[in-house]
Amino acid sequence: SNSIRVVSMPKAMKSDSAMDIHHRPQDSNGSNAIMIGNKSPKPRGKTKQLPSRMRILLSCIFLFTSLNLVFLFRVEFTSSKEIGFSSPFVSQRESNAETKTHSSRKDLVKAVFKDRNASQRDKQQESSIRAASILSDYSPNRIPGFLPDSNSTYFGYVMREFSQRILSRKIASSNVLVVSRDAPNVLSMIDSRDDNWDEDELRRDIGYTVAGGFVLHARKQGHRVHALNLPHSDNRNREGTEAIRTLDQWWESFPVNATDKRNDASSTISTASHAPQMPRPNWILLAVFDPGAGHEDALLNSSSVEKFITEATVTYIVFKVQVTMTTSGGMEAIRTLLDHNYKVQILSMSHFPENNEYRSNTIIDKQNLHIFLPMARKQIMIKGGLFQAFMFATQGLDLAVPSRRDFIDMIELQRQNQDHVIPVEKVDGVPYINCAKFNHGRYRNISTVEFRPDLKGTKLPKGRGKRSFLKNAKVSCFGKDMTQILANYDKFEFWFSGDSVAESEALCIALNCDKIAQSPKYVKHRKREVARDVACITRILRKKTVDAFHTPLIPQASIALNDNRKLTGRVNEDVKKPATINKSVNLASSPPNLLVLMIDPISRARFDQSLPKTKQILSRLQFYEFKNYTAVGDNSGPNQAALYSGHPLLHRDGVATHTSKNSSDSIKWLWDELRDTSNYATLKAEDGCISNSNMVQSIQPNVSHGHELQKIFCFDFYRPNCVGYKMAAEHLTSYAKEFITQYSSSSEKQPWAAFLSFIDAHEDTGTLAGTLDNSLSDFISDFFSDNYGDANNAIVAVLSDHGLHYGSYFQTTQGLAERAQPLLHLKLPYSVMRKKVHGVKIRSNLMKNRGKWTTPFDVHATILHAMFGAKFSQMRSPTGKSLLSPLPNGRDTCQTTKEIPDRFCETFDYLVNAVVSDREGGRNVKIAPSSLHAEMPSPPSILSFFADLPPNRQRKNEPCYIGNVPSATDLYSGITFAQVSLKTNTPCSCSTSHRTWYECYHHPWSYEPKKKEHFCMIECPGHGVYLEVNVTKDDELVDRVKKISSSRSLAEDKAVPKRNPPNILFIEVDSVSIAYADRHFPKTRELLKQHRIHYKHENADNGEQKMECLDGLCAADFTHFGVTGPNSITNQVSALAGCISSPPNKMCAGCIPNKMTKSCWECVASPPDDICNGCVKDKLRLIKVRENFSTTWCTIPDDDTDDENSLLYNITTGKHNPWLLNIAKAEGYVTLFVEEFCFNGSPYVTQNNYFPLDADIEAHRVYCSLVQRKREKKNEPAPDDYLWGNEDIHDACIDGKKGQDKQKIPLDYIRQMWEAYNDVPKLAFLNAIAAHDYSISWASMTISARRYDDLMYNFLKEMMARKDADNTIIVIRSDHGLQDGPTIMEYSTQVEHGRPWTEIIVPQSLNGMHLEALEGNQDRLASGFDLYRTLREAMTTMPSDETITEMTNINSAIITKSIPSWSYNLFTSNIPKSRTCYDARIPLELCRNEIERRVIAPNYGGCNLFDEKMTRFCPNQSNSTKTINKN
Repeated sequence: SNSIRVVSMPKAMKSDSAMDIHHRPQDSNGSNAIMIGNKSPKPRGKTKQLPSRMRILLSCIFLFTSLNLVFLFRVEFTSSKEIGFSSPFVSQRESNAETKTHSSRKDLVKAVFKDRNASQRDKQQESSIRAASILSDYSPNRIPGFLPDSNSTYFGYVMREFSQRILSRKIASSNVLVVSRDAPNVLSMIDSRDDNWDEDELRRDIGYTVAGGFVLHARKQGHRVHALNLPHSDNRNREGTEAIRTLDQWWESFPVNATDKRNDASSTISTASHAPQMPRPNWILLAVFDPGAGHEDALLNSSSVEKFITEATVTYIVFKVQVTMTTSGGMEAIRTLLDHNYKVQILSMSHFPENNEYRSNTIIDKQNLHIFLPMARKQIMIKGGLFQAFMFATQGLDLAVPSRRDFIDMIELQRQNQDHVIPVEKVDGVPYINCAKFNHGRYRNISTVEFRPDLKGTKLPKGRGKRSFLKNAKVSCFGKDMTQILANYDKFEFWFSGDSVAESEALCIALNCDKIAQSPKYVKHRKREVARDVACITRILRKKTVDAFHTPLIPQASIALNDNRKLTGRVNEDVKKPATINKSVNLASSPPNLLVLMIDPISRARFDQSLPKTKQILSRLQFYEFKNYTAVGDNSGPNQAALYSGHPLLHRDGVATHTSKNSSDSIKWLWDELRDTSNYATLKAEDGCISNSNMVQSIQPNVSHGHELQKIFCFDFYRPNCVGYKMAAEHLTSYAKEFITQYSSSSEKQPWAAFLSFIDAHEDTGTLAGTLDNSLSDFISDFFSDNYGDANNAIVAVLSDHGLHYGSYFQTTQGLAERAQPLLHLKLPYSVMRKKVHGVKIRSNLMKNRGKWTTPFDVHATILHAMFGAKFSQMRSPTGKSLLSPLPNGRDTCQTTKEIPDRFCETFDYLVNAVVSDREGGRNVKIAPSSLHAEMPSPPSILSFFADLPPNRQRKNEPCYIGNVPSATDLYSGITFAQVSLKTNTPCSCSTSHRTWYECYHHPWSYEPKKKEHFCMIECPGHGVYLEVNVTKDDELVDRVKKISSSRSLAEDKAVPKRNPPNILFIEVDSVSIAYADRHFPKTRELLKQHRIHYKHENADNGEQKMECLDGLCAADFTHFGVTGPNSITNQVSALAGCISSPPNKMCAGCIPNKMTKSCWECVASPPDDICNGCVKDKLRLIKVRENFSTTWCTIPDDDTDDENSLLYNITTGKHNPWLLNIAKAEGYVTLFVEEFCFNGSPYVTQNNYFPLDADIEAHRVYCSLVQRKREKKNEPAPDDYLWGNEDIHDACIDGKKGQDKQKIPLDYIRQMWEAYNDVPKLAFLNAIAAHDYSISWASMTISARRYDDLMYNFLKEMMARKDADNTIIVIRSDHGLQDGPTIMEYSTQVEHGRPWTEIIVPQSLNGMHLEALEGNQDRLASGFDLYRTLREAMTTMPSDETITEMTNINSAIITKSIPSWSYNLFTSNIPKSRTCYDARIPLELCRNEIERRVIAPNYGGCNLFDEKMTRFCPNQSNSTKTINKN
């Protein structure tokens, strides 16, 4: 911000006197400009002007050249390890021939920059010290990915969440490859320590490096880690042999024929000088590349990684890109991965462009790669430093950071619904991104390609050139044939699957239709390419076969499997000898066709949620659904091997050799069986580009069709899963439809079998599965309605191989269970259904078997049974049981179904049987045992991308401009008023806390400050708004405090202990979860961390320990604090009044006193119907006190004898009023209440809607005054009691972008209040809305929070340094996490919603506090009810009844015993470890305990029973209750 730029420099100057230096203030870029030029330049007369276009062109060339020269000299090497940048300046070369003028000018420039360079060095040194301080002092979970003025990268927010999410994918033989200078050393450090090593401690020891962080986390998760240091500077190892320098060399150093078949996880150290003596890790879950500077492309380039990347299965890749003004490391790596069909996305980045085009999940492909590099260099020019980014690559559909919004058409959603609430209950309610729409300038439905019908099948010379393509294909743009025009263009891409177009089944083209057709849009943009138009087409070329139908090839008895025959790499070692076949299988005259639709992966529950149309179609067509269909393995390999071969799989690498082709006695794939046995035409294909997998879904099956379709999905890609302007699934279903039509034609009829695999669900947001719904439901509906494939004679199976087996949801017990709960819907032709097995109709058997436990082995046996009979099925599928026959009794439970792994059954049992007997009503309630009282980790969030950015490289946070705001001196003296009156003849306008806007000619307090007025505001024409806060001592308040103090003296005579009430500062930062606070309030969090409770060795001899805190102030961090409702009101009602909230008119149906059919609390926690006051009053001791947007229920005092009407009055306004501010006033406190907006008339606040607000100082009036002025200017006056909703709460300044910072106003109030009333107890409540930003822009959401972090940090340091800090309780907490706007569709938001940030600063010397209890309660389940009890008991004196009588003349709310009975004092009581959400009165839909939580799966919104539009995301109460009836 203080850089100096030379704006102009004439080439020659005649003398020193002719030179003048003009210094001007900072320009718009924040830099000082020095203009060196002639003092009085003389005009040279008229000169010939160049054409305007030529002038612009020459100016651009000059500017570009100048910038490159300037920044070429800007680079300087600050150390051997880091590259730094100084501020730009122009230095002149010395020359002996220079004149004295040049020397003088050079000396002048040197003098100007001498101090600047010294200042820069000082600042760089300060930045280095600050960075070192962060690394040494900050908690490991608050280290950002990039630090200011540092060129190092760290294991920051994005990386920590990424590793937690990806490495939770625990499958046998999981390998992680980390290539970095420090990776082998980190792995050695781990192996040198015991098994209980601390991951956070090791991260600190290794300096939070990225590669080291991945090694630590992978090892912690039990993965086999390969740590490499490549490339070496020395190309020889110790023995003198050639060292390993590339990944290909490392890959080839393994034994050639050995594969990794181990299921254990162990560390592996592989260095460049050590060839690993172990099997090849053919499947690598994650590969991380973080080499030294300048080596970014040395590892991942086509010449050094070709064999490794084509032969190994590398699921995920993370690598670094590093850009300077002269170098661009990592660009070749991107190109290499793109060439190998990887999708490359941004994971994290050191700079954020203001145009918001680049963030996590932004795709970098061949179309925008040439834009990415200039963007990076532009950021260096604007924000300085070294541009660094970590990229994420995968051939699948996963995002770098899971975010539903990247698959949702947010513009369309906003058009349909301003609240961004997705109507999931409607058919097609989710507005997915449409491939056919103009998507980010990429794809439009304006181009088509088709096979020329006149040349179809014509034999042409083989060739794949442009000539062959244009002679056999027709290309259209805007409906016009462009084939001949294309002959003159070279810039278009094309692909076809065969040797020629005529022999191909798939064809694609990519071109720019605007350019080809010379559209007006293209001409307007001066021939700049504006779009990429992609079109693909498929067809079926029928294969020549033998007779369409012949007698099946029946296996003879001699081919029966021998006892104990080994099937290496294929099946279990021991295979029992099945019954031999002695006679042929009699088939029907027309064998059934087979259609298998596989969704990979999806569970039953997610299928019902994501594909409602398909589910409805299957139900209407009367498919049989098998409710207990269960997986037999963790991932696709074992499950698809069981389905398609009928035999179990030993290990991942056995897939390719699981069967052997053309062998009569081998285990066969189902398609091979159908081809060899009955001459079936077969098709197997999937709608994804996974070219490097050795799993079942990507092997090359020996089928009639499908292999030509594979590369069509690699030709082009864009989200959600588009190939051109069509979904990949549409291409697959179109291809399958033509296949079925071709082989079902009456003239050349042939039995067919189609195996379609849809991998759209293979991503962990759970969003893309829904994009299948239309394609799949339409395909199934058309198949049965049009009957183009003889549907009446087809076996149709709609199923999945397993549920999602990685990601955040998988880390929950419910997600773990869903991994093993795939779906199975089956429909058989009538010719099969009418048959009998052992005298029982197949239909009856299917009905009975639907509830049995079944597996993929059974589906394989069922298909063979339906096609070839029971005996053939038993021989070929000995493991499975046909569903057409009665299943044995052993299939009634999971444990007795031997094909299902025990670990799956144990998970199911835990979910069903984790129950204890409830204390009320004798019912059984599911709760979490103490051994599993934990919660899932917070899911990754896009907001972490912004938390990783240094402050100076984020979106700019413009400070408030106060240049034209008059000074207090001028206002008090009247100078400003006189100047304005003289200049404009218009008076100023004034407002105070007790006077609305009026015309004024002097400061409202010029003569004497008005009593009780605590702010004044002045606005004069041509000036900004002036605000002055002045909280002074009010004698009336002091008198009230003295009267209460004297009453306490009376209480002392009655043996009531005297107490010194502490000050209470209650700061509520709205909508901040713990994870959000770690990301965006790091300075405040770290300040409080310094005051954590810790042990001090009191006596070294006997080992006694004593707890203490820094400066005697203890900051307790409540990591398991829960919410008492979904919104601000419900949580404020509990924390400030100890009351319960429920949705209006929703309480206690069936809750009858003395004869309860359900628990009263169950009615309150999940209220289904009407109100039953008797039950609530008698059992729970609650009474309804207010009903608005929610119903408030408060505790009835134990000693109360009033009738119901009197009781209601006393609780709402009288002696039993539990409102904390009223309690405080009764206890002799001076009170302040402020919300950072004008809430007059708002239905969404607690004060004045549920409890009357009667604070001594109400600072929100400042904001109301601003709203009044705004409306007066618009001639839209509004009554004072309804000003809410007329201000932009996110304006940083009181006058838009001018005037005082709005966030500082409440803090100034508190400071002045603490000074004015320094000798009396005080309670201040502040609700800050810095994080209450639900905008659609990710980058904008955290700007205000970052600014508030600085303010809060300085404010708390100041308050904790005061003398009265040893008698002040400071509560810093949030009501809940983010819970509205478009962000609520993110799983991270849904989980964080119920995890509010809560910390309490307590003086260690506070009377009655137990430090051990406070320390122990930090990780216990607590809520606002506990906070309310804690503050109530800290501030009250519990006076006797006589004392109350003597104090009736004081307008107060005296405490009796109305504190909730289920609450605990956080300072003095020990919360039980086994406490549940049920016990704590936390709604089960927001419970932190995973097992209790009613809603835990990701959805498109968060369950909120208080908001009608959000109830659509709540489960059916009757179906989802946690009540389990054992009977």
